[in-house]
Amino acid sequence: MGKETEPDMIQLVPLSREKLEKEGSYCYQNNPNSESCQRKNNWLSPELEKYISYAKVTGDGRLRGFIEFAESYYFSRMVHADLYMMIHCLWACPGDGYDSRLIRYCLEESERLGKQGIAVVVHSGDSWTAYKDIFLNNGFKAVDKVPGGYELLALKLHSNAYDPFFPCDWEEQLNRYKQLTLLRAFQCPYVQSITENVDKAASALHQISKDIADPINRNALIPSSPTPYGVFGAACDGTPLSTHRLTVEALVEQLKIYTSRERSLQANGSERS
Repeated sequence: MGKETEPDMIQLVPLSREKLEKEGSYCYQNNPNSESCQRKNNWLSPELEKYISYAKVTGDGRLRGFIEFAESYYFSRMVHADLYMMIHCLWACPGDGYDSRLIRYCLEESERLGKQGIAVVVHSGDSWTAYKDIFLNNGFKAVDKVPGGYELLALKLHSNAYDPFFPCDWEEQLNRYKQLTLLRAFQCPYVQSITENVDKAASALHQISKDIADPINRNALIPSSPTPYGVFGAACDGTPLSTHRLTVEALVEQLKIYTSRERSLQANGSERS
């Protein structure tokens, strides 16, 4: 009888830029040769590579989850959280506490670097951010929220640590975008497919022009992002269109509302003239 293969130990492995290029991003868009992952690699400048950390957890020879986190200054979330570590993405197979292991890894790194705590943005209405309960079960508390379903959770490492917070000028931000506008940071590999779906929806309705902005850093993103999500935002007519991937059909329906408003405004303008 052959020797039984021992199951892998659960391991947390920091992911370097070199590993990212070879192995992908560990999420569902993990093909290292895909345009999505290549765009993320291009976005990940040498400066960001120093501060953005990846870790993966494995068990029984298979990937069980990963986490991406960094100091808040180097992230695309629209949060004021100086001296905090921000979690950008967390995915784990259910069961066996893989998500908690990854959060503990982030906590240990935050303590080692002398941070005041960890913060994460969650959304009550979709699955494009990690589920709120995962963090509440690991000691996080809700510290801020904004219209649209976004909440900011924090785990403080010191009793005198301040509460991180969202900006408060979302309506002003949205009102800047009258025509269809996409703001992107390729920190997330899904941004490429999100953009493609918006393009297809706009083309299906014809004559919908759009602007695309790729802020080069957080300083450029902070005064322009229409939502706390930061990594992607589509807005038009002062209204948020999407922060994550929607089907082309769903986007077409949303854009129809925009085009009907445009026609109404044009008609009213003609009547007045």
